[in-house]
Amino acid sequence: MNNQFDELTESLAQSVTRRAALKNFGVGLAGVALSAWLALPAIADDDSLRGQPLQLAVALAPGAPADQTISATLSRPSRRGGTLQILLHGATYSHVYWDFPYRPERYSYVRAMSRAGYATLNMDRLGIGASSHPPVDALTRTSEAYVTHQLVQLALSGGLDGEPFDQVVLVGHSLGVLIGITEAGTYGDVSGLVLSGNIHNDADPVTWDAFVSALLPAQQASPQFANLPDGYLTTATGSRSVFYYLPGAEPQVIAIDDATRGTGAFSEAEGKDMSKAIQVPILASVGEFDGFNGCVSSCGLQKSPLPPPDGLAAEGKWFPKAPTFDVYLQAQAGHDQNLHVTAPDFYAAVRSWLASHGFGPGNRITNPNERKNIHNKFEELTKSLAQSVTRGAALKKFGVGLACMALACFGLADRAQAANVKCAAYGQSCGTNSLGKISSRARRTLPLPLPLL
Repeated sequence: MNNQFDELTESLAQSVTRRAALKNFGVGLAGVALSAWLALPAIADDDSLRGQPLQLAVALAPGAPADQTISATLSRPSRRGGTLQILLHGATYSHVYWDFPYRPERYSYVRAMSRAGYATLNMDRLGIGASSHPPVDALTRTSEAYVTHQLVQLALSGGLDGEPFDQVVLVGHSLGVLIGITEAGTYGDVSGLVLSGNIHNDADPVTWDAFVSALLPAQQASPQFANLPDGYLTTATGSRSVFYYLPGAEPQVIAIDDATRGTGAFSEAEGKDMSKAIQVPILASVGEFDGFNGCVSSCGLQKSPLPPPDGLAAEGKWFPKAPTFDVYLQAQAGHDQNLHVTAPDFYAAVRSWLASHGFGPGNRITNPNERKNIHNKFEELTKSLAQSVTRGAALKKFGVGLACMALACFGLADRAQAANVKCAAYGQSCGTNSLGKISSRARRTLPLPLPLL
């Protein structure tokens, strides 16, 4: 999939102007403009699990003014410290991908993690939905990684709600994987990566052509996008099925996905691959029939890419410095892993992987007065930030703390906590022996074989 982005970038660069190239190709990437009722859905009846809306000031580059805003929801169960998962959605998606409004008990990653005690920061990435929409030339993999870096620093320093997290794990889907890799490889301040729906394997030509042909300038697509800067793009109505393995998806899900499609810019995919610089544990996952990450209809043809299962099995070679590299193949799923019927299996695999690497949800807070104290801290923090000239000044004021993790491996028998998983030798095809299971490769600090789940 990465190779197709690079080839399309080169083709665009040969055009006289980016705007002209965008019109020629009709290329659109991640983004969603959403109605108010979708903006901040409650994820549980318990007040302690409800999402807290945040408007976070960020800069596009080091030394630049913090004049951009990220719209996000912090869902933090009543726990102190622990692990925060920062969620990075993919192309033509927004925060809705991670907290889907239809049948959220099945299709909401946020709800699944919150029920297990994990905190999440679910955002509209820059240029998406309720967040700022800078000129498209400012939206690159590098700038979005820097924006993510600022959010990581806020989380570790207590700058989100007054209570610092012990560690941060980035969870990316599709384009969000590229941003997460760039952040982790550049700044080295996160403790783990979950990479969903993007591996170093070419896309199926039929899938890729269907995707490209569905893209068009956003200003021409809908009145709601009419005032966006030039260069923002979207997908055509009725084209979202390209992201799905249809036998494994509900028509209602695809219809809602289509109704909430949004805008983005192709420039977001541009940037250097930092995979070889990653030095934290990784869980990589794709759907069994993800045409964006391997052959689906073109298998066996000349120059055909590997099928998704085999591409996933070979992915670890791109991350030579990662202390552990684990893979999970989601059965009966296409590109949008969260939006297929088997999504709960993916959630269980992630929770299982988090636990096996010591990424705990934190210590539960049972004293109501202590909960109030945390809310009071957040109010005091908000007032303090309001008095600061920039978010950058506030970050310096609060400082940054980063907790190192001691890696631990243990088995989880409970089906609610772990899918039916077992080890498989790295490099072995996961097409048959590990469908719906986690396969593991251990390096350096961990014993071989790694007894993962």
